[in-house]
Parts: sequence; structure tokens; C-alpha cells
Amino acid sequence: MVTSMRTCSHGQQDRQIVWDVVLEDYRVGYSATLAPLIVKDKVILGISGGEYATRGFIDAYDPQTGKRGLAVLHRAEAGAPGSETWRTSTR
Repeated sequence: MVTSMRTCSHGQQDRQIVWDVVLEDYRVGYSATLAPLIVKDKVILGISGGEYATRGFIDAYDPQTGKRGLAVLHRAEAGAPGSETWRTSTR
């Protein structure tokens, strides 16, 4: 469970932290309770829940460096094409 909205990579032999990344600010309602998914050369992580007024997303990180590459939002931003199909209420 990621309550501090961080993820990290440990060395296979010495278990030392190779990289440590803050996913998002948990104080504004983001949460991540899922395990990372490793797909080829990417570490895939996403946001859980929906009880707060945060926009969900899925990020892909480089497993060697922890650098974020791909970032995909779950919901269109207000004014973006297709955003009118989403409810504006958080409930």
C-alpha cells in the first residue's frame, strides 16, 4: 500500500534504494493501493479510488532510473474534446 504516494526500486543484491519517486500529493486526496505492474521496460502505476475530487492517472516509469515517461489522465480536462461527456459533480 502506498500511503505516502511514493514508490521506489531496490537493488537485487544489496537491497539498497536505487530510486525513490513521489507519485502525487496524498494530502489533496490521491491514493495508490495497488502493486506496480512491470511491462517490458516500464513500471506502470496508477491512482486508486475515486472518493475525492482528483483526476486519476496512469504513469509509466523507467525501471533503471525512476524517470516518469508516459502519463495518461483518466478523464478529460474541462474544455478538452470529450470533456462535456463527463459529469462535473464529484458524486
